[in-house]
Amino acid sequence: MNNVSHVHILGGEPLLSNDLWRFIDSIPQTTTVSINTNGVLLSSKNINCILARKKINQLTISLDGHDEEINSIVRNPYTFDKVIENVKLLDDAKKKQRLDIKINLAFVVTPDNLVSLIHLPILAKTNGFDRIFVSFLYYEGASIENFDRDYNYEILIRNLHTLMWEAKEHGIEVLIDAKPVFLMLLEMTSESDIFQVEDLQRDICYANNGYYYISANHLLYPCAPSAKVSRDFLLCDLEKEGFIISKALTINVPYNESINEVCKRCQYRELCSPCPLNIGCGAQDMCSYAVKKIEQELEGIKSKRILKDKSLVIKQYNNTIRAINFSNNKSIDLGSCGIHHERYNEEIYELTIREMLTRSKKYSDKFNTLYSIKSAEYKGILQLG
Repeated sequence: MNNVSHVHILGGEPLLSNDLWRFIDSIPQTTTVSINTNGVLLSSKNINCILARKKINQLTISLDGHDEEINSIVRNPYTFDKVIENVKLLDDAKKKQRLDIKINLAFVVTPDNLVSLIHLPILAKTNGFDRIFVSFLYYEGASIENFDRDYNYEILIRNLHTLMWEAKEHGIEVLIDAKPVFLMLLEMTSESDIFQVEDLQRDICYANNGYYYISANHLLYPCAPSAKVSRDFLLCDLEKEGFIISKALTINVPYNESINEVCKRCQYRELCSPCPLNIGCGAQDMCSYAVKKIEQELEGIKSKRILKDKSLVIKQYNNTIRAINFSNNKSIDLGSCGIHHERYNEEIYELTIREMLTRSKKYSDKFNTLYSIKSAEYKGILQLG
């Protein structure tokens, strides 16, 4: 394992394994380790075992509600208080030893626990969590059987905005695992600049590219979804290979560029990468909603103009129009807006948004202008009418 930089241990429940500490001790000191756990077995003994191993740099605890009632919808009942008690013990112990291990709260959003999102930052702050990982149901496998209805996306988006704002206030980092087009919708509709669309990177799949998944029965797959779908994706049985991972790393998985119909229609698909194994995407409902919502929002402003306001100042920087609102100290770049730059301060108010777009030649420029203006309206930087 000398060429492995990080090992992430999932379950089932890793703390049930009698071989866990022996396995971690077999990993080179230069390789970092993280563990996912439900936190129920995070006893003083296990906490000491974790903190004694410096290579363990993250511990992620799964909770699916901010209190016992909601958490028990998905998790075993009467475990919430025990998990919180254990996390506090872990946090106290790491602080006493001045260790830098990160304690993460992993939260899977379901149709039944949307209300918990707004309470997660204070839950994290008061109980020793450093970060919140938010992920969503992918409608495949058990999730299809257990959750047969869609999210209320209006409530979901509103609560995610509140989550991000509260987390910023409490100094808690939040990572949202969602498709790029949904993150763009969150950024556009946010009243603050917490979401930064320019920070979005192409959603790259790392399957068979320095990333592999080992099942509980020693089978090596390109990724976790492939292990659930079919044994056709099996790379090798590590037990038969003598647990020498380097042998398996030479196996190549054919890259498949085909994409599903939802992705083909998505104008933001360049932000994503197609599944190398052509496994169906379980997030099509979320993507479809985000694409439709963005299109509706942008279409609705094309006949409008930017209204003059004594607090609004328009500046030009390197062929880019910047709107600055001094009443709330917010600003945003609007792109070129198709403005004749010698008259930018007049034309920005004279032209309708549609007229601005007709002056832009590139589709990307048109979209960026539309997107930025709508985002600026949500953030209270400018008004349209």
